[in-house]
Amino acid sequence: MAAAGIPDIVEVRLPDPEAVFAARAERFRTLAGAGAMADYLGACAALCRAQGEALPGCGAGWRAALETILGAMRRVPLPVQARAAIGRLASFSGEELEAAAGRILAGSYTEADLPFAPFIGAALQAVWTARAAGAGVPEGKPSRDCCPVCGAPPVAGVVAGDIGVRHLVCALCATEWYLPRLCCSACGSTEAMAYLALEGGAAGVKAECCRRCRTYLKLFYLESAPGAEPFADDAATVALDIRLSGEGYARAGANPYLLPGP
Repeated sequence: MAAAGIPDIVEVRLPDPEAVFAARAERFRTLAGAGAMADYLGACAALCRAQGEALPGCGAGWRAALETILGAMRRVPLPVQARAAIGRLASFSGEELEAAAGRILAGSYTEADLPFAPFIGAALQAVWTARAAGAGVPEGKPSRDCCPVCGAPPVAGVVAGDIGVRHLVCALCATEWYLPRLCCSACGSTEAMAYLALEGGAAGVKAECCRRCRTYLKLFYLESAPGAEPFADDAATVALDIRLSGEGYARAGANPYLLPGP
């Protein structure tokens, strides 16, 4: 029961896979516009649409989803390097694919994995998002630093409502879980937090930085940025990542559409 004037807080919100990828594709398309990142963000929109196409076959596993995604992306204008990566992936053995997927899931991918990681990551996302939708809400209070459904770290947080309720968003399956604000999602510190934004940058986005463990997590404030989608808006605000990296901070969790170097 909520206290007077304070709404009930939903601890865990499971994803609606079709809605997730459709909304993400639309947000990438909107953010692409005609700016310097237009081609990249437009390609991400196409990748999200391909993930949506892969959903009906996700029961056959992530490699079947990858095949559908690669087929869809072959119909999209892409840079030479991306087309070469698609061609290489099609020639990988099952063992090579599984090994690459394992490295990406563990966050231990190498520089050699980077050309293939967005496509493999997209397939893994599609399958895990489909699984999460039918997983049922886990019992008990969710952990601070990892998804209560699949155990992956958060990609970002969204802050909504008059009292600013924060939910973290899983980088793999898009499940959302509640975490009180002013608390580092990585180490739990409540005493060493700072909130940074780029002057003249996108409205409604700040990086929650922990001076104790030197990690950060972007927060998207939906009242100031009502159309924000955590994966798309995270990718579109890479200038903030560059600044924070220069100040010695590391991301709390990776964005599969914006994988950094190893």
